[in-house]
Amino acid sequence: MNQEEEEEKTNDNNNSNILNYIIISIPHSFVIIYFQYKKYDGKFNDGYLFGIFLILIFGFRIFVEYFKENQTYFEEGMLLNMGQLLSIPLVIAGIYFLYYSKKKGSKIDN
Repeated sequence: MNQEEEEEKTNDNNNSNILNYIIISIPHSFVIIYFQYKKYDGKFNDGYLFGIFLILIFGFRIFVEYFKENQTYFEEGMLLNMGQLLSIPLVIAGIYFLYYSKKKGSKIDN
């Protein structure tokens, strides 16, 4: 296999990984958020649904990255690959938004 064929194969794998991520995680996250919204008639504190969204999307990405091929050679020796490392702060931000929305009080009581 020459260099061009190897790069083409890598690009095809990366594109299929991105496509799988978009097709699987985003619609499922929206479905979960939609049912949360319907269940509570939209009575959420500020930041609650956004926090759930961040946790679902980027938490799923951390999980999916374990099964995917590494995109570059420098990721070979890493415990967590770059996609996981970039997703961790966003999951933490989602947890912060959930905490903030709970701390602010119930919108239902207002």
